[in-house]
Amino acid sequence: MNITVEHITFLIFQIHLMVVAIATKRTKQIVEAAIEANIDYLDICFQQDVYQVLETICQLIKDAGNYFIIQAGFHPGLLTSYVRIGAQYFDRYKKANIAFAMNVRIENADSVYEFRRLC
Repeated sequence: MNITVEHITFLIFQIHLMVVAIATKRTKQIVEAAIEANIDYLDICFQQDVYQVLETICQLIKDAGNYFIIQAGFHPGLLTSYVRIGAQYFDRYKKANIAFAMNVRIENADSVYEFRRLC
């Protein structure tokens, strides 16, 4: 099936943020559709060629004036930051049980400190 920017734009007409959670070879078309629909874009994929693909439309992305976050991914330390932020809204807070399953090797865990500084 030949998916065009117009097809994708039609599907996303009423949303404000597009979250892409699967790796796809159609990233460029999806981002172009987000630009055309005037919505923010976030992908959590580890697709290695995304940056090179989107670099070809970099000026278009900048001119759109929306948020475009690529390869946001998932980091084990991110969950604890969410819990700490949420804890301030509880009258009492003892502990949070956090679990996840992931089949990826994280070579450098220093990036967890970036999350802590932001939170």
